[in-house]
Amino acid sequence: MPRYGKYQITGMRDFRTGGMATLSTGKMVDGAEIVVRELQEQFVFNWQMRRKFSVGLKIRKKIPPHPNLVWSIGIGWKGLTPFEIMPFVNGTSLQSQLIQDREYVLRHAVGLLLQSAEGIKHVHASGFLHLDIKAGNILLDLTDRDNPEAKITDFDLSMPRRWIRPDKSLRYGTFNYMSPEHLKEGRIGVESDIFAFGVLAYNLYSNEMPFPGNNAAESRAAKTDPSFKVIPLEEKSSSVPKKISEVIMRCIERESTLRYSNMRIVVRDLWTASLLQHMPASEKTRKWELH
Repeated sequence: MPRYGKYQITGMRDFRTGGMATLSTGKMVDGAEIVVRELQEQFVFNWQMRRKFSVGLKIRKKIPPHPNLVWSIGIGWKGLTPFEIMPFVNGTSLQSQLIQDREYVLRHAVGLLLQSAEGIKHVHASGFLHLDIKAGNILLDLTDRDNPEAKITDFDLSMPRRWIRPDKSLRYGTFNYMSPEHLKEGRIGVESDIFAFGVLAYNLYSNEMPFPGNNAAESRAAKTDPSFKVIPLEEKSSSVPKKISEVIMRCIERESTLRYSNMRIVVRDLWTASLLQHMPASEKTRKWELH
């Protein structure tokens, strides 16, 4: 019976390999299904990769459990290899689900975006930045397919907010999701995660990226060119409610001062927009009259 620190795992089997990690599934002695995530063998003697991986494990462990995060059961070392144990999520990534069944995602789009925003808000409130928000790092729990649950994962690039210093060498994240000020000046902050969330939401509805680019240089050029105009999301997709489009477009403002400055406000505005979406026209009119 494999043992990871104090944890005994049964039924271990390979699951997948991605990024820096190898993932295996198994069960705890109490029968709970889990995922063991270990640094890939090829990186074990790479000090920088091992340190980055270990920092990510510690950050996930420090963040209190939340329904919209894949939380950490435990972390440790097996010889020279850092590992973490997480609950098994019965589903797939948002990215995979968009490829397999985009219509399903669109039917649940508002709820999935709200849940993802709640997860990011919790990360920020816990004192950290995620810095790699994208569809591939959001898992969908499909146990109840009528009510899918979004859960943010992969904290390998995360860092405490108190560590943040401007640094032009900083290139955390995936270039399509990286903010203009990050690409141009090395500035990162909560606005970085908010921008990435907006890109994710824009792509979810439109199946396109708001800023084109097949590499970091092209992406930087589009995001820093003041003559480039992002097409409003409601013009790209008939399935997005106008008020929700407005929230998403504000998240991806080129200038960070025009963007949302707090994920809590993003959540609030998404909730308001989603309620208006299901409110009778007469009630909408009354709501605005009251304000």
